[in-house]
Amino acid sequence: KFLKSEDSGLVLLHGEKGTGKTSYIRHLINSVDKKFIYVPEAFFTNFTDPGFMSYLSTLKDSVIILEDCEDLLCKRDSGRTSLIADILNFSDGLLSDVFQLKFICTFNCDLNKLDDAITRKGRLISNIEFDKLKVDKANALLKELNIENDNKKDLPLCDIFNYEELKKELAAKPDKDKRRIGF
Repeated sequence: KFLKSEDSGLVLLHGEKGTGKTSYIRHLINSVDKKFIYVPEAFFTNFTDPGFMSYLSTLKDSVIILEDCEDLLCKRDSGRTSLIADILNFSDGLLSDVFQLKFICTFNCDLNKLDDAITRKGRLISNIEFDKLKVDKANALLKELNIENDNKKDLPLCDIFNYEELKKELAAKPDKDKRRIGF
């Protein structure tokens, strides 16, 4: 709903690596009629450079994707005050009125490491945590993918879609639960 509106704002997608954040973004790109722009980490510091601002002005009502941006969103006492201020202004400050950009930010760290201003009302549109799929859901997806399995634990999406590799890895590791006696 938010991505289809003309409102500015910030969407946080967070959780362990491999739990589906990028897959979800792919789904959004294919299902929402908006322009999506991926901004690499090396460009995070360029948001208010005149040339980059000029480029951003041509992207009105677009969705900016910032993946793995925990460093960008960390608490201001850690030295990145200008970067976070830029994102906050673009998502809910004066710049949001001009550019009307939406931001999707992904990260893997705990929410408590982020600057408190990010979750301020009116700025944070959505906060979605990605987690491993519970055993029953993981097994249902494996079955849907026609993958035979003997899975007994929660799995991230990356392990489900690469289940054969996971089985080889697990087979190569000794079982920690079995006690061994050796001479």
